[in-house]
Amino acid sequence: MFKGRRFILFLLVMLTALQAESAENMRRTVLRRIFSYSKSVSPLCDADSLTYAYTKFSLSVPKRNALLMAVPSMYAISHGKQRSFFGEIYSEIRPTANGHFSSRKLIELSTVPRRSMALPSMLVYLTPHIYRPTMISDDQLSPFHRVNRKYYRYRVSLETDSTAIVTFSPRLDNTLLMKGSARVDARTGRVLAARFKGEYDMVRYQLEVEMFPEGHLSLYPSRCSLTASFHFLGNVTTGDYSVWYGLKQPVATADTIAHDPAMMARVRPEPLEPGEEKQYEAYRNTKNTAAPKKENTLKHVAWDMVGENLLTRINEKFGPKKQGYVSVNPILNPLYMGYNPSMGYYYKLNLKAGYQFTENNSLWVQFKCGYSFKLNQFYFKLPITWYFDRGHNGYVECIIGNGSRITNSRVVDAIKEQKGDSVKWDQMGLDYFKDQWCQTSVHYDLSSHWGLRLGLTYHRRTAVNTYAQQQAGLPKAYVSMSPNIEVTYRPLGYSGPILTALFEHSWRGLANANIGYERLEIDGQYKLQLNPVSTLQMRLGQGYFFHSNGHTTFLDYSNFRRTTIPDGWNDEWSGGFELLNSNWYNASDYYVRSNFTYESPILLTAWVPLLGHVIERERIYVSQLLVNKLHPYTEIGYGVKTRLASVSLFASFNKNRYKSFGIRAGFELFREW
Repeated sequence: MFKGRRFILFLLVMLTALQAESAENMRRTVLRRIFSYSKSVSPLCDADSLTYAYTKFSLSVPKRNALLMAVPSMYAISHGKQRSFFGEIYSEIRPTANGHFSSRKLIELSTVPRRSMALPSMLVYLTPHIYRPTMISDDQLSPFHRVNRKYYRYRVSLETDSTAIVTFSPRLDNTLLMKGSARVDARTGRVLAARFKGEYDMVRYQLEVEMFPEGHLSLYPSRCSLTASFHFLGNVTTGDYSVWYGLKQPVATADTIAHDPAMMARVRPEPLEPGEEKQYEAYRNTKNTAAPKKENTLKHVAWDMVGENLLTRINEKFGPKKQGYVSVNPILNPLYMGYNPSMGYYYKLNLKAGYQFTENNSLWVQFKCGYSFKLNQFYFKLPITWYFDRGHNGYVECIIGNGSRITNSRVVDAIKEQKGDSVKWDQMGLDYFKDQWCQTSVHYDLSSHWGLRLGLTYHRRTAVNTYAQQQAGLPKAYVSMSPNIEVTYRPLGYSGPILTALFEHSWRGLANANIGYERLEIDGQYKLQLNPVSTLQMRLGQGYFFHSNGHTTFLDYSNFRRTTIPDGWNDEWSGGFELLNSNWYNASDYYVRSNFTYESPILLTAWVPLLGHVIERERIYVSQLLVNKLHPYTEIGYGVKTRLASVSLFASFNKNRYKSFGIRAGFELFREW
């Protein structure tokens, strides 16, 4: 009797184990099919490349204060009596070369003042790429890509013989991860529908997607519904968005955006709900019944025009086919400040404008400026670029700018030799010069492997202490006019490493130049994609000055210089020396450098409880430099990027001995808005 019970118990244990093993095998099989599904689908065909989409949205602002005006795109709904808004957009959708999609508005209706698009950052949530490593923009890590499976826990249960429910949740609390569930075809791994819930960039969201049923379109959603809430310093904004893809072309399209309710009614895939109709009706009644008021010119200029342009980002398109654009960062927004050890606190502004005449011909202008409070210096860079052959990267470019104050200690050394030490020349600031420069060049890619650039560079370096310079019997300014040639070689084409060789020669007497020299620089850069979400950026380079004529030589390199207007996390993120004193950039007639940076979304700090929730990217930096009297100089660093700021910690070593420690920080808040 006792042996019989033991045998039955043994059978139950074995049956449970077999069921668990069967469930685990099913889980692995379904997940393996999901991860490989995108490779089993034929690519997008040109015949099916053009499609249309309808989007409707409603916004509500239950809590707000004056700080909401500082948020890009929120100025229009940050003041006034109106607290609820509704709108519709009918767009043309085209795939781009990088696999994403571009859209062009055809019809638009909105109750937002001046038809502004509030919270435009929400639109990226409506175009999820669930089979890619990053599902939303370049940030949210998709649970349906193989490389991210280590960050998620999965549970699979059969719904029918052919469909399964996959539930996923993050293994760690991080803003790049989400939780939810999906209904999947268990035989192929095709996702039929899915729900996601997460929080990113101060936005809490719930996203529901329905996928197209077959073919290459099954990689993309046919319909998305998004509920989101945005919280910022006492301000609360909620939004509901719905979008339908794969719609037909409207009756007629024009180069300008139509604002016709009748036209929108013909293309709308579903009738509006009663509450949405009431919002339109209330908006029209307000417009029609409002008593005419005498325009307050001062209020209009100070509040609407000046206030909006100073506090929010300007993005405007112009031209008959919207082929031109102007973009200006907020002028008075303190979120565009930053800090690094060499420049201290700095403020920056970026203005961009462009006009595309044809697909192969365009003109682009950028004005990038900044001010260092530590150095009391204003910096600017103004490149003007005309592309005459986009297919071969053919362009003519003119860049005007001013650099950091350059030093030339040889000036003081020469004065001491000529005049003696009766005057304290070291205390007169004779070795500091302002640098105004202009560079004109033409570039053309002969093939995907070879490129050529011919240029002419002009520098005028003026002494900061002109009076002392005259007392010493020296010119107030040193001028160089330097023709140069740069050859680019890409061994693997445009997707591989880039090698450049630059030679420059300055003749004395050319355009009144009083400096002569020859300069050679060789540089190599490669951004190696280790996996879809982790990269290793490498840079190796060296430079030499030849035939310099005495103390009037300024050692000013192209590939070894301080970045005077840093632009956050993605600005020259591998190749800089954060703690190096600026004088070292101009102190040696040669340099040899190496820079390595490894980046991953989840590396070290992201696994730390509480703190790890806000970590979006992590980096490890290793850089080394050889110059005259500095053999070697080494920097190691570690950096993190959060929604608020990017912070990097660096330590420097001179001849393998610890030298200094420093922090680089920059605001990242609303950078993608």
